[in-house]
Amino acid sequence: MEGPSVHRIADRLQHFKEQIIEHVDGNARQPKEWLQGQIITNVRAVKKRLFIETAGATAVIHFLMYGSYRVNERRELDERLSLYCSQDDLHLYSCSAKVLRPDSDILAEYDDPAGDVLSPQFDRQRAIRSTRSDERAITDVLLDQNIYGGIGNILKNEILYAERIHPASRASAIKKEHVASLVTAAVDHATAWYQRKTAGTRREWTVYRQHTCPACGGELTRKKMGAYDRITFFCERCQQRYPG
Repeated sequence: MEGPSVHRIADRLQHFKEQIIEHVDGNARQPKEWLQGQIITNVRAVKKRLFIETAGATAVIHFLMYGSYRVNERRELDERLSLYCSQDDLHLYSCSAKVLRPDSDILAEYDDPAGDVLSPQFDRQRAIRSTRSDERAITDVLLDQNIYGGIGNILKNEILYAERIHPASRASAIKKEHVASLVTAAVDHATAWYQRKTAGTRREWTVYRQHTCPACGGELTRKKMGAYDRITFFCERCQQRYPG
């Protein structure tokens, strides 16, 4: 699940704020009792993680590839984490769930809005510097949540095509002005996806799961690439390959 979808989930769960967690259940091997009796103070998203915060502990949810949730209803699956609150119940499935104290080093590492492309605090200059000093292929760099938090495989494909950058390009070889444009494209594409989800409109992809390049009419290449071995769609003719 990509960042824009997690941010929309956080929007939908705002009514849980100020509710008391009366009971906690689920198969997550975490200190769930830390949440019991606590008042939810905030529900927010950072990168691809959902934060359900209380004064005593925070539940951090990563939806992975196929995670889901239900409010006031249940699926025929084992819950990873269930919060039975004073007014509503929240059930989380097929996800990673951690329960962390406010002073946890892990929580501090996760809570990095400066690395979240959808956050007003996103540090574009940090992303530019990190990209220009990275020797990996740009297809991997765009998926690095420490640099482009919230970007997933779908957005990766769309951003690289929009910027006409070949996914096998070595990140450090990309021209400085092109890296700056790439960072802006990452923010713009993630924001557009979030806005479409908010409006309830369907997103049409330019190259992801497509067959033909809309620019030249040629056949798009489809292959697994990079250390993450993720399916990548690109045009060999239209996307410039920087030395790798």
